Amino acid sequence: MTKPRVAVALCGVGVAVAALAGCSNSDLTPVKAAGDSSTTTSTSVTTSTRVESSTPPSSAPASTVPAPSNALTMSCTEFMGLDQATKQAVTTEIIAGNRTIVNPNNTSLAVVLAEAMCTHEPNSTVNTALGGPPA
Repeated sequence: MTKPRVAVALCGVGVAVAALAGCSNSDLTPVKAAGDSSTTTSTSVTTSTRVESSTPPSSAPASTVPAPSNALTMSCTEFMGLDQATKQAVTTEIIAGNRTIVNPNNTSLAVVLAEAMCTHEPNSTVNTALGGPPA
């Protein structure tokens, strides 16, 4: 795997992790200086972001849809046209052999990463988009 491809793969993992992590609450209350006896008004800002995913969590049962026969050599363009269940079957088949940078137990992450990488590199294969060797 070339250095640019590794960098792109790592960026894709970062995007996927950030998308799955969401945001936490923050409190923007000003701090009063020592010896300051003036009255201050504080404003609290609470933000919350909920990330909805159409892919099931990795603890979900395996897809009941069988992977297509060309799962290991499937192009990104073909992958992007599939429904979510078939995408999961394809990525599960690819990561099952532990040939990629994705742990075989992270099927949901594999789908998200494959979608992100295939959007960026549509002429690639899903296998190489997930960090696997060229098939």
